[in-house]
Amino acid sequence: MCDWAKRICETVENYSSYVQQLAWNVLAETENEATEQDFKNGIEALMAQCSGLFQEQLQGLTSYQLNFLRAVCNGVHSDFGSKSVMEEYNLGSKSNIARIKEALLDRELIETSQDGVYLEDPVFRMWFNKK
Repeated sequence: MCDWAKRICETVENYSSYVQQLAWNVLAETENEATEQDFKNGIEALMAQCSGLFQEQLQGLTSYQLNFLRAVCNGVHSDFGSKSVMEEYNLGSKSNIARIKEALLDRELIETSQDGVYLEDPVFRMWFNKK
């Protein structure tokens, strides 16, 4: 059971509410002993439970902002102004990138650190990658 607890915590990056919710979902799927499928079903249930909120958070975003989120989800955390990133993710001009980043920071969808730009919510990241 400790392996499942560790995996649940790691999957949701120790966000306490998500740890509780995912653990409950996995437990609800489990008959005798948790299986890999129970874990996957628990994650699917968690994303479904959060889907409405996540869809609401995406409402009103421009295509550039969505493309920026897509880039972050695909592992781009810096150098958004490089020619290859701007072209691959259609981010517009270099000056547009600062506006995109500011709008997403204001909506609390991303966070910045010395290492770069990341999505704040690990479940949102899983959900967004799936969509």
